[in-house]
Order: sequence, then C-alpha cells, then structure tokens
Amino acid sequence: MRGRLGTAAALALAATALTAPAAHATTGTRSFSCTQTSVTRPAYKRAASGTIDGTDDLLSATVTHVATGKVDITTNTPVLDNAFLDGWYLQHNNWNTWRLGIVGTGQYPVYYLMIPASPIASGTPFNGLVYIDFGPQGGANDFQMSCTAS
Repeated sequence: MRGRLGTAAALALAATALTAPAAHATTGTRSFSCTQTSVTRPAYKRAASGTIDGTDDLLSATVTHVATGKVDITTNTPVLDNAFLDGWYLQHNNWNTWRLGIVGTGQYPVYYLMIPASPIASGTPFNGLVYIDFGPQGGANDFQMSCTAS
C-alpha cells in the first residue's frame, strides 16, 4: 500500500507541475530600451527600459521623461493585462499589455507598457507603446515607442 501512495503522490505532484503557472524563465534574460517616436513637446517625451525573460515576459520596467530623467514609474512586478480595453492592443497590434502600476495613492494614473506578444529578437527594432490612463474624468496619453532588446 505504501508504494501505491508514493506513486499516487508522485503522479499528483507531476500533474500539479503541468497545470501550475510557470515561473519566469531566467535563462535568456535581456534588457530593452525604448524611445518615444510620436510627436510631442520635448518636455513630455518619454523613454522606457527594463528586462524581459527568455519567453519575452516583462520582468521589470521603468518609464522616464527624456529631458529630465525624472522617473514616472518603475516596477519589478508588472502584470500581464491583455483584457485592458477589451484586448484591443493584442487583437490589433499583437502587443501584450503589461500593467506597470499606479503613481500616487489613488486609483489613477495607471501606467501600461505594450510590447510584442510574438518573439522579440535581440538587436532588431520593435514597436511598443507607453499608455497612461488618467481615469474616467482625465482621459489618457499614449506614447509610441521604438525599442530594441539586447
């Protein structure tokens, strides 16, 4: 009987490993950097940088003002939120929407970073977007980005 319980426990553990969310792949962790390409006043121009893992999941991100270097937001815990705006960016641009977080103590502004859902090749430019949601009364700003991973 003891052998059967051991086998059953091993099978249960194996089944759990197959259905449990995968941990971030640390092999192949790469840095990326993005610079705003959409037209705006120099004082409002943004940049983004961070790291992605071997499966192109976002591990960390920072959004800054180019002119001053002031950090808008930084996070080591971005959340994949492809339901944002009913999945528009995934459906129309094949971009994953990563929720970076909230600045301040309220519910807004919420920062998002959109980067390709398809494989990101090192050294090859790709497009992205920084999106700032100011809430129901405040509208939103988006900043088109040209990015490169290395």
